[in-house]
Order: sequence, then structure tokens, then C-alpha cells
Amino acid sequence: MRNLAEAIQRILIEPSPKIVDIALRHKSRLLNIFLLPLIFVFLGVDGVYYTIVPGYTPPWYGYIFLVGAYLLNRARFYHTAAFLTLIMFPIVIFTNIITGGSVHPELTLYYLIPGLILGGILLSMRTTAIFALIEIIVILSMPIIVPGIFLEIESIIGPASTLMMSAVLVLVSIWFRNQVEKDRQENLRKAEEKYRHIVENSINGIFQSTTDGHFLNVNPSRARMYGYDSPKDMIQNVTNISTQLYVNPDHRNALQRYLTENEKVIAFESLDYRKDKSKIWVSANIQIIRDKEGNIQYYEGSVEDISVRKNMEADRSRAEEALLQFRNVLNESNDAIFLIDPQTSRYIDFNETACKKLGYSREELIQLGVVDIALHITDINTWKERVALVRKKGDLIFESVYCRKDGTTFPTEISARMLDYGDEKIMVANVRDITERKQSENALPESEARLQAFFNQSLDGFFFSMFDKPQKWDDTIDKEKTLHHIFTNQHYTEVNNAMLNQYGMTREKFTSLTSSDVFAHDPQQGLQLRRQLFDKGNLHIETYERKNDGTPAWFEGEYVCLYDEQRYITGFFGIQRDITKRKQAEIEREQLIHELAIRNAESETMRESFATIVGTFEFSEIIQHILDQIKRVIPYDSASVWKWENGRQKFITGRNLPAMIEDANIEFIDDETNSALPILKGDVPYILNNNVQEELADFKDAPHTYVNSWLAIPLRTHGKITGLVALDGKEKDQFNQHHAELVVTFANQVAIALENARLFTELQNELSTREKLIKELESKNTELERFTYTISHDLKSPLVTINGFLGYLKVDMVSGNSDRVLTDIQRIQDAVDKMHLLLKELLELSRIGRIVNPLETVPFEELIREALEIVHGQLEARRVTVQTQPNLPAIYGDRQRLIEVLQNLIDNAAKYMGDQPAPSIEIGQSGEEDGRLIFFIKDNGIGIHAQYHERIFGLFNKLDSKSDGTGIGLALVKRIIEVHGGRIWVESEAGKGATFFFTLAHGDSLPA
Repeated sequence: MRNLAEAIQRILIEPSPKIVDIALRHKSRLLNIFLLPLIFVFLGVDGVYYTIVPGYTPPWYGYIFLVGAYLLNRARFYHTAAFLTLIMFPIVIFTNIITGGSVHPELTLYYLIPGLILGGILLSMRTTAIFALIEIIVILSMPIIVPGIFLEIESIIGPASTLMMSAVLVLVSIWFRNQVEKDRQENLRKAEEKYRHIVENSINGIFQSTTDGHFLNVNPSRARMYGYDSPKDMIQNVTNISTQLYVNPDHRNALQRYLTENEKVIAFESLDYRKDKSKIWVSANIQIIRDKEGNIQYYEGSVEDISVRKNMEADRSRAEEALLQFRNVLNESNDAIFLIDPQTSRYIDFNETACKKLGYSREELIQLGVVDIALHITDINTWKERVALVRKKGDLIFESVYCRKDGTTFPTEISARMLDYGDEKIMVANVRDITERKQSENALPESEARLQAFFNQSLDGFFFSMFDKPQKWDDTIDKEKTLHHIFTNQHYTEVNNAMLNQYGMTREKFTSLTSSDVFAHDPQQGLQLRRQLFDKGNLHIETYERKNDGTPAWFEGEYVCLYDEQRYITGFFGIQRDITKRKQAEIEREQLIHELAIRNAESETMRESFATIVGTFEFSEIIQHILDQIKRVIPYDSASVWKWENGRQKFITGRNLPAMIEDANIEFIDDETNSALPILKGDVPYILNNNVQEELADFKDAPHTYVNSWLAIPLRTHGKITGLVALDGKEKDQFNQHHAELVVTFANQVAIALENARLFTELQNELSTREKLIKELESKNTELERFTYTISHDLKSPLVTINGFLGYLKVDMVSGNSDRVLTDIQRIQDAVDKMHLLLKELLELSRIGRIVNPLETVPFEELIREALEIVHGQLEARRVTVQTQPNLPAIYGDRQRLIEVLQNLIDNAAKYMGDQPAPSIEIGQSGEEDGRLIFFIKDNGIGIHAQYHERIFGLFNKLDSKSDGTGIGLALVKRIIEVHGGRIWVESEAGKGATFFFTLAHGDSLPA
């Protein structure tokens, strides 16, 4: 069994025979002892997880670290193995957590502690502290790195705090270890004087111990080494060597097994605890002391404190590792890196890239210098001049040409600087192969020349507009402000000859323009085009523009934005061609097609109209059909047919006319106010007016206010004008000369229809006298009814009344009925009075704005008092109370006219109180509008429905036809207020009273 154990130890634990250094062998052996148990522990843990956790995937990469480190250590690469072991813990643990391979991530973090302990063994105190700090920072950042695993900070508090405490313990142990070493040295110095005889024999600790872990004897050196006050103190307090001294109790068990097999052990290294629990590295030479029977009596040996050596070995290992890493970085660089002796130009060191670039092996290149490779260094004197320049500038970048082993050369860019190397300085040169850059630089002028030739010789126009500075274009900025800045300030920076020819400009003038100059004829079009370009990044569009001489031109263009690395717009360029001739041809073709379609429609319309006239004698049917046909070729909104007879223009029929016209028999007399008079007299063939509201007075009153274009054509029968056809348009310039010519043709058809109807009527009259008399009677009655309704409209109503009752008066006088004669006379008198009142009020209304009283500043309360005195009787009769706000401001205006305003409004308020048991009126002022005072007159009467709020201010518009008055009052009020520069409106609901508001100027206003 002992032989088997020795064989296993030799195969698995003992370091490589190639390691001859005793200390390094101890470290290598210790690392093997550490790695083997760790591999088996991880195999056991992963085996359990693999068995009980479905889908569990062992962290195979961890075994690569462990097994790789073990194999490297066995193959004498101790330092590499130690480095892999040290970094294995954080890499494997964090990779396992991040990839989701860990079942219990919080527990997995605890495995960082062995790595920290190992770091404490292998590293210095400072490096161990940095290593621990990095692990703690990574643990604390886990909720950020993998928030799906560590949802809250509480989940990593346990591992982090445990790692912190472990780090503290490890650092304290290291500190104490270092401190103990210092103390040991001091104690040794003191012990030299007190215990000279012992020091002369041994400076190491000497001891005797039992197999069960007690000390029999220790010398003062051993006691001091472990921090005890005396040998006695150590003997009494150490009752179990395995647990009290050994950091790893298994080390004593291993030591005892080894001693049992080999009787003695040389240079057995272990990490032990001192009395204060600080750690100390020791190397022991131990042998077994047996009795006569061969039984073990005790162990005897000497112990050497090797902590300093261990620290030095760890520092050296770290230095070697850092150097290895630096070498790897150098070798991975794409540039050749040289360390050069500034005195001789010989290469001290270089990376693998240098060998590859120059074609030399390392052995060959180490024999050469810069003078042999760089063509710009022709001799040692030139080299020294270059070294002096580098020393002066500190850092020098320049270009040169290097020669390869095969004699070929290549351009280089060299960055040289001086570097401290012990007590001397050496030169570090970073040499970069710039062959491709030089090729690109040589090819660039040729490419630019070709591009410039294409740019200048292209038949299409090219331009660039590069901005003064890049412009941001996204939703975080005021796009309209940026757009207007670019549109009005950024010039065209480059343009080719074809572009200059398109606009007829010189290069100097074109490059002085901005987009606002190019689109001066239509700025909105230009702004819209630039906005679309900046939004989309590119734009293909056709534009209508102006050349330098003002002639119109069409261009088809492709425009593209230019951006920098931050996606800011640095400018834009465009490629465009002149398509004016193509557009003109397209427009001409469309016009020809349109005109042909119109002519075809007109011809078809004429044919159908003529067929209708020939096929029927029904006048209304013929007229409606002709109006339908006219609508197909002339865009009218309403139409009417009028008969001219006995100096009067009478409405016959129409289409789409206001109800006020179609529902009444309207006629006009042949005076100068009738706009149709010129054609009725035969002075003109037709009337075409496309600005009716400005030029024809009889269209300014309802219901004709909607008409803005008017086309009227006479109807002729046997050369005599018998009526007219009128077409109305709601838009200005709705009709043209061609429409007038067409309507003349249709008017002739209407005249034919009228004549046919007349002839047909005469034929019917000849067949039946009775039917003729009935027709005449019906015609008379119809004319009388139409005449009555027409004359009764607005101002004509009293005249109709007078005319009607004069007829009745004549009949009554012939019949001798005196009572009816008196009644007729009274009614005529009433009509005359009404006519007089209407004319008086109309005259009063017409005077407003023409006859103006002197304007003055007058207190508004005075106007109220005077108006109340005028309507006092009506207010008393209706028991209306009036409340006036105190301290009303003064106003500026026509005193008499403003009294009329208040009189009418107060009178209306009192008149329409209805059945209100407590009628009241409130007069006051509330706020301002556009610098004018707002006054109001409020009542609690019957109110006004919302649909009549505007209508009540019209002429003759009375909501209650049975009420007193003519319906001019509110129109008069509105006119006075408007003459004073104000406005009037009403706010009311039916049954809830009404409030009339109006605005007037302040009393301190200057006269206009």
C-alpha cells in the first residue's frame, strides 16, 4: 500500500524532473496538490447537478483551465499553469452565470473565494487587493450585466459580503505574514545576543512532535516563527498541529503518510497559521524517530520560514507573466515594432511582424541595424542626426522606405520615441507598411481628373451646395428655422457647364445664388422641395422654374443629401436636365385633346338640343332640356330665362336659383339700374362680366350676392328681342368669350322654342275660343298674382298695395259703392304712409356715413339718459325696469347717431318682452376688444333663436311680421356702429332673453 501511495505521489504530485530549482519544485508540487483535488471536487459537484438537474450543462471550459494548468505544470511550465489556475475562477464562474449554465448563480459566486485564497498564496498584497477588488466590482455589477438572473441587488449581497470578508482575511494574513517576517528578522537579531549558543547551532526552528499533533519540544526560533511568546507558550497552546498550524489540515496527513513511507522528508513546504492566524510559508526537513521496536516515538525536524522567498517567487512569476503578455501584444500587432540601440542603430528586440515584413528570421535580423534596412539612413552619422532629432522633439513621425531581405522595398510610416531602459535610453520605433495608402494617393488624382472631366462634359446639369457647417435634421430641432436658414443663406458651391447653360448664367453669378434666389418666382415650391429632400435624403422630381432672363423652364432632377459620420447634413448635390420642350409638347397635346373633347361635347349638345326643339312643343320641358345641355359645356352654377315684354323683364324659369327667386314672380323695369338693359335694347350682342359684385350694382343685394360672374344673351324672334338667358357663376372669371358664343347658339334655340310655343298656343286658341278666354284669364290671374308678390317684395310692397287698391277704387266708383270707395282710399293712404315711413327710414339709413355730425367725447351715461327719455313712454307702458352700471366710461363719436343706437336697442328689448312678469333691461360695459370698449344691453325677454342671430341685422328682416316697425331698426344700428369702426352682435337663446354687444372707441381717441 505504501509503495502504491508513493507511486501515485510520484506520478500525480511530484513536479517535472526538468524543474531543478528546489523552491520552484515546492511550488510546482503544491500547485499539483491544489489542482488535483479541485478537479475531483468539481467533477463530483457537476456529477450531482447533472444527475438531479434536468438539462444541466457542465461548464466544460472550466475543466480546460484546470486540466490544462495541471498538464502545463507537469510539463515544467509552472508559471503558465499558475496564471491559468488563478484566472480560471473568475472566468469560469462569470461565464457559467452569464450563459445561464448555473442553477444557483448566487451559490456559484462563492466559488470565487478559493481563487482569492490562491491569489493570496501566489500574489503580493497589492496585487491580491486589486484582484479581490476586481472580483467584488464584477459581482456588484452582475444585476446590470445579467439583470434577468440577478433581479435585485439583494441577490448578490451575500456573495459580495463573503468575498469582501475573505479578501480582508487574506490581505490581513498577507500583511501579518509580511509583518512577521520583519519581526522575525528583528527577533533573530535580539536572540543572537541572548541565545548565542542556539544561534550558532541553528537559526531555524527545531521541534519534536507526536503523531497525534502535540509538540514535545520547540526551540525559541520555532516559537517566535509562529508568533508565540516562548517555546513553553507554543507547547501549551498548540494541541492539534493539523488544525492549528496548517492552513490546509490535509497537508499534515499527507506529510505523515510520506514519512511513513520514506522515513524522512526534505524541504516539505506548507502554508501555516501563526498564533494570531496570520499565515507563514515554511519549509521543513523532518524524520521519524523510532524506538527499539520500530514504533514511531515522535517526529523531529527543522523548519525554515520561506515567506520572503515565496513572495519573491510570486513577484517573479507575475513579472514573467506580464512580460509574456507584453510579448504577445507585440507579436499580435500589424505594425513592425523595434527596440533600437541609439548608439549603433542595432536592433535589440522586435516583434514577429518585423520578421515577416522584412523576410528575415529572428537570428538574422538581430544581427542587423537600421542602417542596413532603412534607405533614409545611409551611414552611422545620418543615424545619429536622426537620433538627436528624436531626442529633441520627444516623438517624431516621418516616412521612409525599408528594404526586404530579397531586395524589394516598400514605403513606411515611422513613429519613433526614446524610452528609459534602466540607466540608459533606447529608441522604440513603430514601423507601418503604407503601400496601399500610397497606391490610393497616387490613384486619387487620376480619379479626380476623370470625375472632373465627367462633371464638366456631362450633358446633364450638375451642382453642389455644401453648407458652411453640418446641419442637424431630426425631430429634436426646429426644422422650419433650419430650413429657412439653408434656403436663404447657403450658396451653390460648384456647378458644371451644362447647368450654367440651362439657366443662362455665368459661373460667378450662379455660385452667388441661394435656393431662395433660384425659386424667387415661387418660394413655397422651393421650400417644399428642400423640405422633402432633407426628410427623405434623396428626391426625384420635376420642377417649374425660371431662367436668368425670366423665361419659364421645366427641369427633371435627382437630388441627394450628403452626410457626415454623425448623420448631420453637410450639403446636397443634384443632377437635372431641361425638359421644357417635352413639357410644352405634353401641354399642347393635352390642350388639343381637351379642346377636341369640348368641341365634340358642344356638337353633341347642339344636336340633342335641336332634336328636342323639333320633337316637342312643351316650352318648360324644352327649356329644362336646353339648360341641361348647356351645363355639359358651360360651367354655370345657376341659370334663368326671362321674357322681355312691354318694357318689363319677367322671370319665366330657371335652374338652381335661390328660393326667393323661384318661389316668386319677379320682374324688373327697363331703367338704368337694370344691368340687362344694354342687351334688351339691342346695344350689345351679349353681356359677359366676371367681376359682378364690384361692377354691377343690382347684384349687391340679396338674393344675388352669391353671383360673381354673369353671362346674359338676348332671345330674338324674327329679329326682335323677346327676352334673355342668364347664366350665373359663384366664382370670378368663371366664363369666357367662347362660352358667350356657345350661349348665343343656345339662346337662338330657346327663342325658337318660345316661338314654337307661341305658335302652338295661337293654334290652340284658334281651335277653341273658350279655352283661349280661360287661358287669358288664367294668364291675367297669374300675372296679377306674380305682380302682387313682386311689388310686395321689400320696397315694392307699398306700391303694389297702392296700385291694387287704385284698381279696386275705380271699380267701386263705377259701381257707386261709396263705403268701399272710402275704405279703398284709407288703405291707399295707409300704404302711402307706410311708403313714406319706409322711404324716411331708408333715407335715414342712406344718410349714415354720408351726413356726419361733429364727433365728440361724451359720457356714455348721458347717451343712456337721453335715449331713455325718448322711449320713456314705452318703458312705462310695459313696466320695464332699466338698470345702468355706474361709472361708465366716456366714448368718442357722433352723439346723435349713438343715441339712435341706444334708442333702437332699448325699444326692441322692451318690445319683445313677451309675457315676462318682471321685465328688466341692464345696460353696462364689459372689457375691451381690439382696443375698443365693449358695451351691452341685456333683457330677459323672449330671446332669439341662434339661427336668426345674423339675419336680424338685415334690411326688412322682421322675425315677427305682426310687430310694429319696418324691420330697418337693427340694420340702422349695425350701420351706425360700423361707421364708428365697431361691430355689433347678439348672444341669446330662445326663451332666455337676449344680450346685444357693440364696441365703441374710448373717449380719449383722436378723431379719424
